Amino acid sequence: SKESHTDLPIFLHGQLATVARSAGLSYFSVRALLPEAINPLVATLGGSLVSNRLKLFHEYTPGTRPSANKQSIDMQLVSIDGNLLSSGLANSDRVASEIKWMWPSIDRFLAHGWGIAGVADGQIICWCTAEYVGPSHCGIGIETIDGHQNRGIATATGARFIEECLQRGRKPCWECDSTNSPSLHVAQ
Repeated sequence: SKESHTDLPIFLHGQLATVARSAGLSYFSVRALLPEAINPLVATLGGSLVSNRLKLFHEYTPGTRPSANKQSIDMQLVSIDGNLLSSGLANSDRVASEIKWMWPSIDRFLAHGWGIAGVADGQIICWCTAEYVGPSHCGIGIETIDGHQNRGIATATGARFIEECLQRGRKPCWECDSTNSPSLHVAQ
């Protein structure tokens, strides 16, 4: 609408850019819901905020099952639920922050999303969450804490998350920057 073309740049260049800079964020993603809205959206954003980042998307191939190499640590894979988030385990606050980044609230995530966490040594060392859930697809977000990367933990956690997606009738979709080789490796 005409109002959104006027109000959106004010919001993006003013309020959102200020909050993003103060939080140390270097970029954010904006997508148009309709293909014909992309050019007007880019024109609205202006050159100072627009840059193309090459994203890669991996979509689950029907008929295959995820496989995970044996991780090199004794880890328990558990569902991310209200009990885990309020457990006081180390990094439960980081899991909650990740959820709040993608969902309007923790309650909304608990009602409509899901996630899997890797727990070892009294802490959450990896988590994989539904970033969005649609009628047929689910976006994947995953993080492994420093000191536990490159050990098969993300692959095992992601594989269990994908199994949950399939049980819920959703096709898992993986998105990452083209330069994020660890995430690309886990997706493959």
